[in-house]
Amino acid sequence: MVPFHFWMPDAYAAAPIPAAALSSAVMLKTGVLGLIRVFHDLFGLSFIQELGWNNILLVLSIVSVLYGSICAFAQDDLNRRLAYSGIAQVGYMLLGIALLSPQALVGTVYHVMAHAFMKGCMFLCAGVIFVNTGKTKISEMRGVGLQMPVTMMAFTVAAISAVGTPPFNVFVSKWHLGLGAYEAGLPWIIILLLLSSLLNASYYFPISINAFLGCRELQNIERKRLLLQPLRMVPVIILALGAAVFTLAPFNWPLNLARAVVNYYF
Repeated sequence: MVPFHFWMPDAYAAAPIPAAALSSAVMLKTGVLGLIRVFHDLFGLSFIQELGWNNILLVLSIVSVLYGSICAFAQDDLNRRLAYSGIAQVGYMLLGIALLSPQALVGTVYHVMAHAFMKGCMFLCAGVIFVNTGKTKISEMRGVGLQMPVTMMAFTVAAISAVGTPPFNVFVSKWHLGLGAYEAGLPWIIILLLLSSLLNASYYFPISINAFLGCRELQNIERKRLLLQPLRMVPVIILALGAAVFTLAPFNWPLNLARAVVNYYF
């Protein structure tokens, strides 16, 4: 969360890809879950609201969403762009806590699960691209989609989910955050969520467009498709499928699980 974010882009850019993927998908959420316990179990919402701590967290979460998204534009290194987008994603989760609304907290808990699939897939795709091509710069990835179609298709699915396109995972979490904002009497936050989705699309979609359409002449890239190790692609495909069909799970158990967690607190 801004202003405690300075370590994150450098750490993710320097870390081995499996470590970055695991950190983003799992470890990044521990602070969010800990803050839920602090707000609800340690102090209680009435005490938090009386002191106005939720308003401080609300401002910092909004700043994190906008700052992370804007900084992601300036990054040519794929891992650093994903890291800055992670700051924005944490902002969504903290926003749901700060609103002190049951619907918003459902959005936070659901986003914790949805983000694990979406961002874990993206980091693993970045790792597969680096291992097979040695490329880390987005500007160098023209035509990579023609060489590695499965990898870039998985990345694209995760990107569509990250933007919040229905019926993909993040749409459900943003929908509940919007409902929570309305429930808390702050409907203008819905505009922020729409703006942030446009920002997400603006720095995610050009990566896929450049990979598939940025090089029209095959002579500008290797004509032969790269042979990928099948086992390396298994987690990428699983996470991409999870980002795509998580909302279609039988009996909608992920959303019901999030609601069960929230019902414990409200």
